[in-house]
Amino acid sequence: MNNILKKGIIMKGKIRLLAVAVTTVLSVNAAHADDDVNIGYSELPLGARTFIEKHFGATPATEEIEYKDAPGVYVVELRNGYDIKFGRDGKVIEIDSPDMKDIDEAIVKDILPVKAVKFLEEKKLLDDVDEIRVQRNGGYLVEVDKIASDRKYRFDSDGKLQERKGRR
Repeated sequence: MNNILKKGIIMKGKIRLLAVAVTTVLSVNAAHADDDVNIGYSELPLGARTFIEKHFGATPATEEIEYKDAPGVYVVELRNGYDIKFGRDGKVIEIDSPDMKDIDEAIVKDILPVKAVKFLEEKKLLDDVDEIRVQRNGGYLVEVDKIASDRKYRFDSDGKLQERKGRR
């Protein structure tokens, strides 16, 4: 009986130790998952700085620049209202226009494949693009805001239309 009691006490101690270890690991992971770090403009990848300077001037006014470690994304908020996300490689993965404005045509042409640009031009939507997201599969999601309706267009990586949602 004494031997069984000792084994029970030892087992309880091991379970408690395991519970503490698991809790510690989960706490450390949760703390690091939220590692958003404010960084300086010069810390952006070269491709991101080149894109910003090409479309917004040599010394763009930035509101905030954050690096989100978990997904490896740089989030840039410009004072003119544009929000841009760049991947680790410096390529645009998302751009959102300021309220009540559309993304400049030159920016749309710089991000989207030629076929997608031609489609938007033919539909007279090129100057109504609000948001562009580069999908994980290499395709593009383009949100267009025309006076009375919002529409979304999904293009593959070559710019071929895959899906259309909304009116028109």
